[in-house]
Amino acid sequence: MFSEVERSKLRDQLVAAARVDNQLEAAAVVGPAALGREGKWSDIDLAFRLAGGLAPEYVVDHWTSTMYKIHDAEEHLNV
Repeated sequence: MFSEVERSKLRDQLVAAARVDNQLEAAAVVGPAALGREGKWSDIDLAFRLAGGLAPEYVVDHWTSTMYKIHDAEEHLNV
């Protein structure tokens, strides 16, 4: 679990990483944050559009691995 400030910082880092990732064509903040309604227990909800020709599994594995290595992820759900 992280504080609201830590969550905001992490979300900003992830959006910045998405902007320079050539595997992605677009990224969006979704969920409560997109509506300005985050609460104490909110998580980070992001949606990505993959660049053409890439296998979704490859991109998901890359981002999941990064979350564990760099951001100390403990659990995840890829949809």
